[in-house]
Amino acid sequence: MKEAKDRVKVATKASIVGIFLNIILFISKVTIGFLANSISIISDAFNNLTDAGSVIVSLVGTHLANKPADKNHPFGHGRVEYISAFIVAFLVLQVGFFSLLNSIEKIRNKEELFANNVTIIILVISIIVKIILGFYYKKIAKDIDSDIFRASSTDSFSDVLITLSTLISIIVFLMFGKNIDAFLGVVVSLFIMYNAINIVRDTLKPLIGEMPDVHLYDKITYFVASYKGIYGTHDLIIHNYGPSSYMASIHAEVNSKDNIEEIHSIIDKIEKDAKEKMGIFLVIHMDPTDITNAKTIEYKNILCDVFNEITNNSMETLNSYSYPVKEEYKKYEGITFHDFRVVRGDVFTNIYFDIVVPWEFTDKDKKEFEDLIRYKVSQRTTSLQLFINFDLKYI
Repeated sequence: MKEAKDRVKVATKASIVGIFLNIILFISKVTIGFLANSISIISDAFNNLTDAGSVIVSLVGTHLANKPADKNHPFGHGRVEYISAFIVAFLVLQVGFFSLLNSIEKIRNKEELFANNVTIIILVISIIVKIILGFYYKKIAKDIDSDIFRASSTDSFSDVLITLSTLISIIVFLMFGKNIDAFLGVVVSLFIMYNAINIVRDTLKPLIGEMPDVHLYDKITYFVASYKGIYGTHDLIIHNYGPSSYMASIHAEVNSKDNIEEIHSIIDKIEKDAKEKMGIFLVIHMDPTDITNAKTIEYKNILCDVFNEITNNSMETLNSYSYPVKEEYKKYEGITFHDFRVVRGDVFTNIYFDIVVPWEFTDKDKKEFEDLIRYKVSQRTTSLQLFINFDLKYI
């Protein structure tokens, strides 16, 4: 992941290239479009002009997004980049809408189309330029993890198809004398609008709040679990404040018999290292667990045995079990539990734990699964009283 200054530098260079090429394409196409009296070429030309404007918005957005945090924005300004991408989508949508109106007007009032080999050459060059620009933006997006340049890359490849349709209308006219320009103009316009709506959807996702990237999720999980004194992790929640700007919270299981001050020092170090090595503001909640008591291990093994029989998942298993999952248990496959605690009472031993279920699980599904767990445990021992909490998967 590149540092903020590097991101701005790379984005600025890419933006200047994009602005220059799109303006050149606009001037070439709008000239040819008016000479050929082609609404599809003119629409395509103004689409390139909008692309240049979009790149300017992207450039400004990238610079604003990398402003340092302040008292009013303690987690930085990274989400400005998503807002910029949204503005880009709106500009593209506007071009598509007015292009559609012009195309419909052309269908209602037929006009002559004038084209020659120079027109074809200009359009072919435009396609080549847009293909190169699309791959260039795609590389930049990957290098600096930028949604704006991902949108720009998608837009460039869409432009290739748009210009290709315009080229087809010119070739059809030159070969067969049929003017399908306005009809293709409608197709071009609808495609532009469709592309804009997709960009809107993609840019709104992180603003609304979306499921975190699985690779980032695993990276944080393994990072925390790699430290001595951490015996397990769960309940990782990641908040996105812009590209490469994250805040996360996680529960870390520690030995309840260890010195509390030593554990706290370990937790502090992990949080500090997460900030320095991954650029992530990490908050860790300690979950003390008894990993040495024989009875605790026995009870946990009972629960692991039950879970493995039902779900075929051995993530929490202390001793290895292996069961084929029965057909009636298939919907429970892969479900896990965590936060296992034992509290001894006068009559029963109380067992507390959380079960992580999929989002599609209904209250009825949870009740059925809970009843099944209780029944399977009671077959092995009658001395335990279960207190079950259901969690949802955040990945």
